[in-house]
Amino acid sequence: MPANVVGLALFVAFLFPGYVYERRRRRDIPDRQRTPFQETLSVVFVGALADSALLLPTVLLAVFAPPWAPDVPALVARPGQYFTDHPLHCMALFLWIVGGGCVLAFAQP
Repeated sequence: MPANVVGLALFVAFLFPGYVYERRRRRDIPDRQRTPFQETLSVVFVGALADSALLLPTVLLAVFAPPWAPDVPALVARPGQYFTDHPLHCMALFLWIVGGGCVLAFAQP
């Protein structure tokens, strides 16, 4: 579980693609009843899958175009300092992964 408010916000944000998928699925297949446990598993796994699917292009961007990619070792080592030094990189990475994950989750049949 997250230890602070920022961790909680990131936790919820990275689960959001799974929520989008679950809502779309419920709209497309309204007659099927699922247990809360099944819905929770769907939200967690689809959210993780959608977010991780967007990490590969991010890693490729970091390898082939470093000026436009975030410095992941610096981000992991000193997240507060990195965010204050590079807020646009952090926001772009966050929007890319969460927003792109929501688009991927919504586009699933």
